[in-house]
Amino acid sequence: MVLELILPVSGIITFEEEDLLWTKEVVGVENPTQLLHAVFYYCGLNFCLRGGDEHRALKLSQFTWREKADPQDSHKMIAYYQYLKHGSKTNLGGLKQVRRRQPNKVVKHFANPSLGD
Repeated sequence: MVLELILPVSGIITFEEEDLLWTKEVVGVENPTQLLHAVFYYCGLNFCLRGGDEHRALKLSQFTWREKADPQDSHKMIAYYQYLKHGSKTNLGGLKQVRRRQPNKVVKHFANPSLGD
């Protein structure tokens, strides 16, 4: 027997809709509320935050500024932000399930996406 799970899919925000967020001043840099909305929106967008839990439990400690060697020039470093999700529903269980633990989600955001690994 095969069970098929149908999950709700969030709609993709178009460039026009994102422009509307800026023109209607929902996101921006003019006041603390706009800035908070902008940071929240772009963290979700760039670090692939999916569920409400990832948004509600978001902490500054989950973001780190890192560097790695440039693959084209070993003397040069490439900077990026890394997001590490704390815990996961897949990590629940007792001692018997330790071997089945899934690693926490890690997302790296490079200024130039072609440099990512």
